[in-house]
Amino acid sequence: MKKGLTILGIIITIAVCGLLIFALISENTVDLTDSSEWHYVTHSEFKAKLPKDFESSSNLYYTSTGSEQIACYSYEDIVFSVATLPMSSDLIEKLDLEKYISNWEINGEKLEPIELNGGYYYTRTRNSSADKTNDIFQAEALFKGKNKVYNVIVYCPMEDKAKYEESMQKWIESFTIR
Repeated sequence: MKKGLTILGIIITIAVCGLLIFALISENTVDLTDSSEWHYVTHSEFKAKLPKDFESSSNLYYTSTGSEQIACYSYEDIVFSVATLPMSSDLIEKLDLEKYISNWEINGEKLEPIELNGGYYYTRTRNSSADKTNDIFQAEALFKGKNKVYNVIVYCPMEDKAKYEESMQKWIESFTIR
């Protein structure tokens, strides 16, 4: 009888440990592409629908000269960053974003702007600024505000491009100036 209870106790202990491990593994599984797990982040200047697992970050990511990063959200190596470039309303009115992006050339390649949600975006590959060896897939969008241009950059490691490219475009699509 004692032997039977000991074996039963061991089986119950193994089963409970197995359930705990399963719960921990499934709880830590993050799928940034599952749009049902996205929510709106609201900033004083914009809102965007991003994965709930993105965390606000004070890290400074790439911004062009004269621009200021106003928000950054990230999860591991995936980043959604917003910067602004102050500009007079007269200049904003005259600015043709499509033409502006079309005139850019990066690494000898002309950029092809794609219209999106009142702005334009393009994609490119670049080296990681951290170690210069890992390629990054980046989507960048420009939107005109009343007195500034909003620059939205989303990127992930190149090896994750196929997994995240569609979601990255949707995150940019969801960007709205308030």
